[in-house]
Amino acid sequence: MSRPNEDDDCYLPIDGIEFFRQLNGRQFNTMNHTYLLPSDNEEIKSTYLGWLALCWYSPSPAVRSIAPHHTVYLPRTDLSLDLGTGKGDWAVQLSEEIPWVFVTSVDIVPIQQREVPERCRFEIWDINTPDMPYKDAYFDLIHARAIHTGIRDYPRFLHQIACILRPGGLVILIEPDLVQYIWCLPPTYSLEVN
Repeated sequence: MSRPNEDDDCYLPIDGIEFFRQLNGRQFNTMNHTYLLPSDNEEIKSTYLGWLALCWYSPSPAVRSIAPHHTVYLPRTDLSLDLGTGKGDWAVQLSEEIPWVFVTSVDIVPIQQREVPERCRFEIWDINTPDMPYKDAYFDLIHARAIHTGIRDYPRFLHQIACILRPGGLVILIEPDLVQYIWCLPPTYSLEVN
């Protein structure tokens, strides 16, 4: 399989599998048509800027998001799952900063970093699959951020997470507020509700 862009440092080619399709000059995934955001360099850079903004807000967003709640309660090796990992920044940072954490990261396209810590691995599959390929009560921590647009059945997704999370484990779901504000319309517009 050829690389979509030779300048892209984070693309992982996997022979025999076509992960991308072109539409209106942009690159999209082929595995999940519910997820409508592109999977090209422009989108990777945009997502990375969001990650940098989060880093600016918190010197270590990966660790700060879990530290107050989770690291104190770890009786064994921490097995973490990052769903919708994208480029994998959160997973890599977590595995670098907490030495006992093993992170499994999942996304629908192979755009992850090539050089990652030994305790971090990437898997390519659609998280809308009927059953996640993990044993019940397997993970200590499950993280997902801004994946709502790609989830077909969010209640089923939450049920699957509950199944693979160990008792006492931690789930971190971070989704944007998608409320559309009517007050920002010019005063000449009105909203009629029947």
